[in-house]
Amino acid sequence: MDASLVQVTAGDRDYDAFGVPPTAHADLGAQYGPGSSAAAQGRQRYFANSGPVFDYLALNTSRTLFSDVRVRKAVNYAIDRPALTALRGAYGGIPTDQTLTPGMPGFQGAAIYPLEGPDLTAAMAALPPGFAGGTAVLYSSSSPISVAAAGIVKDNLAELDIDVELHSFPFAQFIEKCGTRVEPFDICLGAWGPDVYDPFYTLNHLFNGGTIQVSNNDNWSYFDDPTFNARLDAAALLVGPAR
Repeated sequence: MDASLVQVTAGDRDYDAFGVPPTAHADLGAQYGPGSSAAAQGRQRYFANSGPVFDYLALNTSRTLFSDVRVRKAVNYAIDRPALTALRGAYGGIPTDQTLTPGMPGFQGAAIYPLEGPDLTAAMAALPPGFAGGTAVLYSSSSPISVAAAGIVKDNLAELDIDVELHSFPFAQFIEKCGTRVEPFDICLGAWGPDVYDPFYTLNHLFNGGTIQVSNNDNWSYFDDPTFNARLDAAALLVGPAR
């Protein structure tokens, strides 16, 4: 990333498909972004465009710790979304508690969980009576951002007496492990961008238990609820405004 940034800045390369270091975005925006003097002269070189992509925590519902929806809710209250978003750098995204992104058909901007930081009071209240904590095995890729995000999650969940055990893997191996049902993880740090701008490619891929196989799953939470499966299947058959 650093080498390609130097090459593009120097004019030796036209484009870097893999992006620049997260720490470079703020300076690039000031120098070459829409409000810069370069843009005023018709020479804007830095553009930040939003897309239907989000980072998320897949909580493995097929294992004991997160099989209880109350514990999953507590995690949602305890997670520091602004800190995780900040790892992406300036223009890197906004905190959200939604799985559909703005502009996606069916999106409704509801703030169900705190977007400005953890709410530990609500998190503790959400836990089942007598919750005694536990150990959560977390898988992440070995990229610097993912490793840093895993550290934030570990600190957040320590407030719930959940000890997070961190494991990082090269990206391809990480994807394979999270998509394999028998892997002994409780959390996977995922990222998702649908191939088609339709909610089916997010909701049905990530949450429809009828699609779970032994391996190569997108449903890393292994969420499998007959009622929700039926509702997702029914929605997939709709067309037009009803869809």
